[in-house]
Amino acid sequence: MYSTIMYFIALLLLLLLNVPNAFATLLSSPSFERQEISGMDTDNWKFWQPSDRQEEITSKDGDRIPIPTANRESQCRFNISISPAIKSVSYMSNDNRLNATIWLSKALLNSVLVKNDIDNQNFNRSSFLPLWHTLKFTMAMNIFSIYNESANYRIDLFGEKVNSTHSQWKKEVYEISSDGTSKLISNQTLARFPSEDKKYVDFSVDLKSFSNPQKYRLLFYITDLYVKDGNLCREVDSTNWVLSPPPEFNIVASPNSIFMRPGEEKDVTVTINGNAELQSKGSFSVNNTNKKDADVKFLSNETVISSFANGSSILHISIPNSDVDKSKHLIIPINASISFPTDIIKKNGENFYNNKSISLLKHSNLVLTVLPSLNSTERLSQFVKMVKPVSDLWIILAPIGTAIITLVFYLYRKRNRENIKTDKTKENNLHESKATKDKDNDETLNLGRPIK
Repeated sequence: MYSTIMYFIALLLLLLLNVPNAFATLLSSPSFERQEISGMDTDNWKFWQPSDRQEEITSKDGDRIPIPTANRESQCRFNISISPAIKSVSYMSNDNRLNATIWLSKALLNSVLVKNDIDNQNFNRSSFLPLWHTLKFTMAMNIFSIYNESANYRIDLFGEKVNSTHSQWKKEVYEISSDGTSKLISNQTLARFPSEDKKYVDFSVDLKSFSNPQKYRLLFYITDLYVKDGNLCREVDSTNWVLSPPPEFNIVASPNSIFMRPGEEKDVTVTINGNAELQSKGSFSVNNTNKKDADVKFLSNETVISSFANGSSILHISIPNSDVDKSKHLIIPINASISFPTDIIKKNGENFYNNKSISLLKHSNLVLTVLPSLNSTERLSQFVKMVKPVSDLWIILAPIGTAIITLVFYLYRKRNRENIKTDKTKENNLHESKATKDKDNDETLNLGRPIK
């Protein structure tokens, strides 16, 4: 008895120890292979006018200098590019960690990353390059929620000049509310910039610290801060939202294999099936290289794909009315470019946006078989097939029609007999009425005669 109790206690402890591991496995974020979004324009810096008209910066001597913020883009233009831009981004996940990379147009030199030659006398002086300059690299994360569509977390990597000879870098993680208020979750001080002289910047985050999200999206951007002609300028280069895990789309033609003859026309429904939480737009195109054999075109090239509805369009196919000696098999390539609209993210009441379009290309094939023209025998057979359903229907309807006609004729004859009987009754009643009247008249005449 004692051994049995100890056995059950040991089993219970084993189950309790394994439950957290089981839940951790069930709640882990999905893993996916490396994905790269490329083809971004390297000249996409956007002027960002902050709401504050003045900010303070630290001079090379450690003094705080109030600097007015630029209110128009023309105040911030240099003749040459002063900062590297985003060329592409890549990201991957192994359930526990998300690793992402911003790939840049040129190497990150220390003189560009953090520069501080400004003081109280030269801060409003014109110069060929900025006297005060810093870059901040950011990865923002939005966990899909029915309550909030803005970023939930933000990871910033930025540098600051401690003095004229020394600078330090910080990595800070923030939680962000829907109104833009941020809360610092963690920070880390780095002795030097980890990607100095490199053409990329890496991010790596522990997904468990974000509750192992199942579906989320990422936004990467660089904030360029510098002083020009006594104004503090701020420009931003960004991607738009990148979906994690990567979305899956398929093109489905219904039917995907059709048979047609010269002179025929058909409509085929082409649908894009997707599992993305973010609404997207699909642009259809068809590679119609065999126009002499078939004219193929979409009635509408655009469709909208959402998380709860697929996008579709009608593909119209017309076969020219010409003689075809033997069957032709045509492969019609169908293409769809799926793009995600530019998003706006609100940060402290300001609009931060980009105009880069990230597109996914999907392909499918429609098999079209053009059959030979019908000969006279086949046309006759086709005519018989067309007439046969009518004749079959007549076989069913003929007995019903005969019964209806018989019933109508019976009712007609019955009504006719009743009418004849009624007429005879009326005639007999008329004769009886006349005989009675004549008798009454005779009796009246007899009453008026003298009695003999």
